[in-house]
Amino acid sequence: IDDNTYIIFTADNGDRANVSFDEMKEPFYGDKWMLWQLGIRVPLIISGPGVVEGSRTPFNAVTYDFLPTYFEWAGGDPSTLSGIDGISLKGLLEGESQSEERVNRSLYFHYPHYRNSMPMSAVVQGKWKLLRAWDGEIRIDDHQINDRDMLFDLSIDPGEFHNLNNTSPEFTAKTDELAADLDAYLIEVDAWIPVDNSTAYLDDNGVTFEAEKHKSNDEYSLFEGTRPSNSALKDLDKSPTEHWFDNWGVDIGDASNDFEGDGLTNLMEYILGTDPTVADTENNRALPRMVTSDEGLEFQFTTRYNPGAASVTAQHKQTLTDDWEAIDATTKDSGALLQTESIPAPAGDTGFFRIQITTP
Repeated sequence: IDDNTYIIFTADNGDRANVSFDEMKEPFYGDKWMLWQLGIRVPLIISGPGVVEGSRTPFNAVTYDFLPTYFEWAGGDPSTLSGIDGISLKGLLEGESQSEERVNRSLYFHYPHYRNSMPMSAVVQGKWKLLRAWDGEIRIDDHQINDRDMLFDLSIDPGEFHNLNNTSPEFTAKTDELAADLDAYLIEVDAWIPVDNSTAYLDDNGVTFEAEKHKSNDEYSLFEGTRPSNSALKDLDKSPTEHWFDNWGVDIGDASNDFEGDGLTNLMEYILGTDPTVADTENNRALPRMVTSDEGLEFQFTTRYNPGAASVTAQHKQTLTDDWEAIDATTKDSGALLQTESIPAPAGDTGFFRIQITTP
């Protein structure tokens, strides 16, 4: 059935449920029911006829793209569809270059009420994201910002650490452009807009709205410039991951430093899984990957730093219903800083590949 079957893997929004380890959220910020990246970004993996094997794309897709994609897979012409929001991903999945208009199309998100977070709206356009906190200009103390619109460059800052709005004329202009785009969309769809009750909020000194049921406003507060680190959330540049910056055998500096001058800060090197002492290239990744070498097809994975010896087991299976089978296992020396393992791929159709790392 491989020749006529598509498999799509995706997930509900938000982080993993019933997990107490906040570092599993890295590098993303926020929580479910929030419009920070952790609340709206989900995985998407597709395989099937015509899909370029092993390919990756930074293209912004959304689940309502599935309808026109299914329609075109079934032989229809998606341009004949009306009253839908999405676009077909068939050409993208088959390796066709995408127009600038498609790459930079606007994706809108609107959450106009209180629940786990404050009322917010967002628009993502290519690498840019504008995040609006509707009550941002009236909030109390560290929740208050002078401009309710925040701007992020997701291509280099997926963790939303740096609000670029008002940091330069160029970024302020980009913020205004996206804000106008968002406002026009909300008017077009007649969206509900939060009602301004700032007088009641200020008279109450924020007590009611900062009550326990809105405690997420404390954890994921608004900010201007660089986001203040929150040790309770285990931010990337704070404990417990600060050892990563201190254990490369050389002093690479702190999270904001760019040791080898390749345009990526140490923080971004951490996020991308790259070596901060080597100028970044496409193959300089510390993530599991499949490569073609002189020896044939290989699986590769890299560990950055082990606080102790770790047993690393590579496993594979041919179909989703098969049991995982071990390919190889190795024990790393304590304190290995950066070590890449290559494992020959088993003969035949591997299908799925994963690694398990177990520390004593």
